[in-house]
Amino acid sequence: MPTPRRLLISRVNPRMGNAVFVTPLVDALARRYPQAQIDLLTRGEANGQLLCGHRRIARVFVTPPSVVRQPLTTLRLIRDLRARRHDLVIDPSVNSTSNRMGVLASGARSRLGFAGPGQWLRLDHARLPDQRYPHQAIKALGLLDSLPADPSDPDAVRYSMHWPKRAAIEADAHWQRLLAGAGETGGPLIGFFSHASARKPLPRHWWQAWLDAVRAALPAARVVELLPPTETEPVAARLACLRIAPPQVLAAALSRFDVFVSADAGPMHLAAAVGVPTLGLFRATDPAHYRPLGPGARTLAGGALTPDAAARCALEMAGVARADSVTTSAASRSCSGSTSPAAPC
Repeated sequence: MPTPRRLLISRVNPRMGNAVFVTPLVDALARRYPQAQIDLLTRGEANGQLLCGHRRIARVFVTPPSVVRQPLTTLRLIRDLRARRHDLVIDPSVNSTSNRMGVLASGARSRLGFAGPGQWLRLDHARLPDQRYPHQAIKALGLLDSLPADPSDPDAVRYSMHWPKRAAIEADAHWQRLLAGAGETGGPLIGFFSHASARKPLPRHWWQAWLDAVRAALPAARVVELLPPTETEPVAARLACLRIAPPQVLAAALSRFDVFVSADAGPMHLAAAVGVPTLGLFRATDPAHYRPLGPGARTLAGGALTPDAAARCALEMAGVARADSVTTSAASRSCSGSTSPAAPC
């Protein structure tokens, strides 16, 4: 394949997690083609705002919410895409109709994607997906023959995220307002996000029990709930809360946590992307496909997914020795120090 000067990744999906999943491929492309410009086609203004600050992405294109109802906007997007004259367009997913439509719209000279029985797009360069790598962010690296040597290595692939100075300043202002008058307790700063789509969220009483377990184990811990931008009540009264809409400001704010606990949702992946040790709680989805990536990231699923086990995991990840005061049998079986991505904590 000739060395491209201008690349486009077509990942047309509005979910924050899928936007974060693109970043290992962006980094791999930047290493492979250091002189090339890397563009991204995504869906959702929030994803566009989140990734426009990434140092290795030259330009982000955002599809309208409905290409059918907004034909003029769609035509302008196609015009702008084709004006970039991309040498190569990449579809990083095995089976995404939206991605394929983006490939067609790009007008790129060459196409790279996954081969398979459901692939109807003409590809100039095709790879078979490696079934040893089920994770959605890691699988895409197979298109560049850049998969990690050891499928069980949890730290072989990481997300990346960047934000401008103004986002950091705004995030600091949020933290100053939140912690004003609280004083320095010396306890770890633990964030959590209880919301997710479909069957992924845990019930409110589960989070209340988790919060009680954390406070019982370490009263000095500073626990902060991250809330969606829409009006939503916190899981407990008198609980410190962050409610941040701008994605880059949210990324900068998340970077302040010592550890972050979340159901399988966009903030879970964003916290991991900014380098925070992240505990992913998997009630309905498979962590092998969607676990957070990064240093210190862990998961709980199945029978190990109890409030006490999650409390112990969170405190151990924050480096708190007193976490052993959580003594339920489920907690004693978790956070064993295993580095297997399929293993609970």
